Amino acid sequence: MKQGFLIVCCRTLVGGLAATLLTASPSLFAQDSELEEIVVTGSYISRPADRPQPVAIMEAAEIRANQRVSTIEVLRDMPQISSANVAENWNTPTSSIDLRGLGPRSTLVLLNGQRQTIDANSASQVDVNNLTPAIMLQRIELVLDGASALYGSDAVAGVANFITRNNFEGVELSVSSQFAEAQSNVPEVLVGGLFGVQQSNFGIVMGFEYLKRTREMQSQDVFSNERLGEGLITGLFNPGTFFGGDRVGGIHADPLCGSPLIGGLEENVIWDPAGATGHDADGLPTGGPFCRGTLSLQRTIIPENDRFTGMAVASTEIGSDTFLTWEINYARVQTLSSFGTGVPLLALPSLGAVLPANNPGVIDAHERTNGAFPLQNYRRIFTRQASPVEGSLPSFAEQNTFRTSATLEGAINSNWNWRANGTASWNSQESGRSDTIADRYARAIQGYGGGNCKFDPISGAANNNNIQPGVGNCQWWNPFASRLLAQPGDPTYNSPELAAWMTDLDVERGDSDFFSVEALATGSLWEMAGGASGLAVGAQYRQQEIDIFVNSVRRDGGFGFAPQVVQDWSASRDTQAVFAELVIYPTEDLELDFAARYESTLGLSSTEPKLTGLWTPTDDLFVRFSVGSSFRLASERQTFGIGPSGTTIRPLGGEVTQARALSVGNPDLLPEESDNWTIGFTWDATDAFTLDLTYWNYDFTNLVSTIDPDEILLADIADGFITDPRIELFPGVPNEICEVTGRWTEGSGDPLPDGCLDGFDIALFKSSFVNRNAVETSGLDVTVDWRQEFSGGNMLGVRLLAAYVNSFKISDLAGNLIETVGTDQGSDLGLLDNPQVRANLITTFSTGDHDFRWSLRYTDGIELWNPGPFQYNTDESPWTQHDVVYTYTLPSSNQLNVAILNLTDNEPPLVANSLTTVDSRLHDPRMRMFRVEYTHSF
Repeated sequence: MKQGFLIVCCRTLVGGLAATLLTASPSLFAQDSELEEIVVTGSYISRPADRPQPVAIMEAAEIRANQRVSTIEVLRDMPQISSANVAENWNTPTSSIDLRGLGPRSTLVLLNGQRQTIDANSASQVDVNNLTPAIMLQRIELVLDGASALYGSDAVAGVANFITRNNFEGVELSVSSQFAEAQSNVPEVLVGGLFGVQQSNFGIVMGFEYLKRTREMQSQDVFSNERLGEGLITGLFNPGTFFGGDRVGGIHADPLCGSPLIGGLEENVIWDPAGATGHDADGLPTGGPFCRGTLSLQRTIIPENDRFTGMAVASTEIGSDTFLTWEINYARVQTLSSFGTGVPLLALPSLGAVLPANNPGVIDAHERTNGAFPLQNYRRIFTRQASPVEGSLPSFAEQNTFRTSATLEGAINSNWNWRANGTASWNSQESGRSDTIADRYARAIQGYGGGNCKFDPISGAANNNNIQPGVGNCQWWNPFASRLLAQPGDPTYNSPELAAWMTDLDVERGDSDFFSVEALATGSLWEMAGGASGLAVGAQYRQQEIDIFVNSVRRDGGFGFAPQVVQDWSASRDTQAVFAELVIYPTEDLELDFAARYESTLGLSSTEPKLTGLWTPTDDLFVRFSVGSSFRLASERQTFGIGPSGTTIRPLGGEVTQARALSVGNPDLLPEESDNWTIGFTWDATDAFTLDLTYWNYDFTNLVSTIDPDEILLADIADGFITDPRIELFPGVPNEICEVTGRWTEGSGDPLPDGCLDGFDIALFKSSFVNRNAVETSGLDVTVDWRQEFSGGNMLGVRLLAAYVNSFKISDLAGNLIETVGTDQGSDLGLLDNPQVRANLITTFSTGDHDFRWSLRYTDGIELWNPGPFQYNTDESPWTQHDVVYTYTLPSSNQLNVAILNLTDNEPPLVANSLTTVDSRLHDPRMRMFRVEYTHSF
């Protein structure tokens, strides 16, 4: 990839010069006229600035008024954004947006009209936080319908274009700090600066932002123990549970489960960090033998964060009517979070690992219980890396992003302009969390642990007369909680060196490169009744490359939690495109825009048309419509990759299934296609009141999806037996689902009969990607704006922004369309968290140097589509958040902002049977926060 980096750099320079000499393209800036003309996202041709545009625009003042520390948090508040990723837990720090609930990859992300590389991970998404410092944003423009006719693949739901303050002049410095009431000693500090100089033929603007959060926020910092007890409950806890030789009556919990001796709560509750016995996965007493606990303890909801973003823009006139603009961007983000108590050891049964009776932990458990804990071999161990009483295990992510873009533009004659652009961007990423090396763990519990315990791996340790378990260089690993009470020299003591030998950091690294050259020409053609028609024609070449490198242990399938055999993989795609746009004005009150684009990638080609219109029957009423088609190529991961693809947490035999899934890319996938149309109007009823309504409709076909593990499981267990070859069971376990066949009743308290499968018996799900789904969705966007000026210059304003999803239908396996609006259905398509209604009601009042702002943010509830038996306590009700902001404009261009976010400290809805009990893609889990910002300009 280093050679590729140099080649791309050279191509950027050479391509930009060649495009300058050989091609012509239009200026994106308005020509001089009595009425200012502008170009907005969704068109290459300028329009009068007083016409309503088919885009949602958030200006810099609105961005600042929201008082958020990152761009993704600002976007999450927009009603048309159904969800937005934020970094939490052990996820990579990629932050992407989901427009209309159609998935993050359905929205094309642009910076000043140009594409950005995807992040170097399996998600194939653009991180909007890495684009530019927020202090440098002039506005964010959202095209709210398909735009492939102009921009190509990925613009199926719309386009998000981030436009920077390239003409800024002066100095602007900003410092802010915010903290959550639940964690008042951990502030988030954001420092930003913007510097600009503009001369007659030269200008330069530089901006930066630095965000620092010194400690993560964990779930127990915010939520009550009772709520965390509603989280994901597991029998793969630590302290653990051990299976003896008999399946019935052979299950024995660690004697110290829930014990105050190791930091327990002296009460049998499911949120005890030392675990609890006698509970089912709901936390209800059943008399069962497992040591269970909630995985919601010590889970990160906001990571420790260190982020820097910087951007510089230089522009100059290099000849008569020829201008050069050069942009350079850099972003670095480092996050540190907790993966709770680590990961479960799922791979041990496949190794035939046996915990022998002479393990010091077994002997101690036998003696501690006066013989109640049998002194015998144990063929199954249900445990995980660590116990909550030992503290959380860290995970990390780091990425660096660099971008450069050069634009040359000028005039061909009085009617025609040209523009040429070359853009290159690179992203490198590294992320990981600890996992247990399964075969080393299996050796250590048998007394053959440690790097210096040498033996012939073919004959095995037990057949080697030169070594003995736990003697000399060979060490025991004690999997019982008695290790927490032991001192060095005790038989039950585990050495830190042995723990380090059994553990490795499962690190995934990635590099992604993007390069594009584009040539564009615009001009006017003939005069019509409503004005001169306009034409834009252009061509583009772009290339996206990605390389993913996995840990050597993972390549061998050697980890305890993720035993899938995963390989390094790479992808490279070249795209050639030509496009055109024509605007005509048949009458004084009618504007029609025709656009079309042809693209070809790796032998797959598509031509996408679009027609938009604007009719102005009166001076205060604007009626608009659009109709077109769009397409999206399958992602690099879906086409070329291999790796984990999720799991299911459905209980079987009383135990939650936690087997992992492995999916392999499919190079024969067809592009996803969509037809979309919109119709709406803007009515300026008075100088103070405006109403805007837009109805939208999308019809998707050939959507790429994985066959979800839960879907595979539900289909296979319908007859009471697991027979699907895509579900791998551990050797020697039964395949009968006794709650389906009727031999056992869930929740009865009866032990699981012999010959019945439980959730721990599933080893692996195998899947791939297919074109099989269709999605039909429609809805309504509403904007109501009223503002009134009173005597003395006082101003009162009220604005309503709302998005209503009328229908969201997804096809099932049989091809039938199922209504899923307002639910969490569609996980295998990446279609998550699609509330039916989202709305913001914003009230502002200004008097002199004082501004007051109150925002009510409403999010409709999410209904569980197919809830499991442990999810019935999920809160499906709507959620509201109240934010208040006070702004004081001081003399000498100083400004002070004071904000309280989530004024009423409203707790986000409970998502039962989940890791953090909150859906942070929709709701901010930090609850009430206080924020202060000071800005100085000169």
